[in-house]
Amino acid sequence: MLTAITPTGDRLHQFAICYELMMRQTVKPDRWIIVDDGVRKLENIVDGKINNMEIMLLRRNASPGRITLKENILAALEKINIGDKVIFFEDDDFYPDTYIEAMSQLLDNYKVVGGLLRKYYNLNYQAYWEFSRSLYGTLSSTAFKAEEKTFNVFRKVCSNGYGHEVDIEFWNTVKAEGISNFLHSNPMAQVIGVKGWNTGRRGAVATTHKRRYRKYIYDTNFKCLNCYFSIFSEKYKSFIKHGLLIDLLRPSAGAINKLKALLKAKRFNHSNIT
Repeated sequence: MLTAITPTGDRLHQFAICYELMMRQTVKPDRWIIVDDGVRKLENIVDGKINNMEIMLLRRNASPGRITLKENILAALEKINIGDKVIFFEDDDFYPDTYIEAMSQLLDNYKVVGGLLRKYYNLNYQAYWEFSRSLYGTLSSTAFKAEEKTFNVFRKVCSNGYGHEVDIEFWNTVKAEGISNFLHSNPMAQVIGVKGWNTGRRGAVATTHKRRYRKYIYDTNFKCLNCYFSIFSEKYKSFIKHGLLIDLLRPSAGAINKLKALLKAKRFNHSNIT
């Protein structure tokens, strides 16, 4: 079985694009597991089938303000079967139409596959940067065969409770244990990292993409954006123009949820005392 995993939470605008990108895939997964722990639920997604693709929406307790990537991955792993081809499809990055098809083919020969080239576009800065790395693939471009060894590595990495860079920990362990792996530069599976959304829950390594850490090239005429995102260009331009205004409910939603939890806890404690 071919399975895609998307951990998400309070990223409704990003996920809307993610959904479109999935629907455009030349080869769709047999099953798409979406793990959502946001305050604002993905009401437009329901369990069921679309074009023979099963959509499994796993709802977890809302965790506003927390980075819960590892917990969400663990929840998805509970639904994976031995022998599955598992491909990560993150909610805030851009995937070519041939991504799942190409990654599935690569998994015919390797147990773990990742993207070698790196391209990032920061919507907040209207700028991009590119580089090549030969040590590991980002989570957004990682896929694996569900076997005992790969399962154990992911469970170990996601259960330790330390750090947010799942991909580095996973790939380091895979290589240390000699698990068959391959880093590719196939344009059919070239993921574009998208940063600086200014909307929804922040990513695990958002701070590492600030100006002082990266050598950005500014895209004043949108030439690079048009090249990267093709027919989706206008959707990304709208975030550049209106990103700061598009999700004003994010901080208030998180505050309201925390207040509700606090009041509930006080009522519980009071009832126990009396």
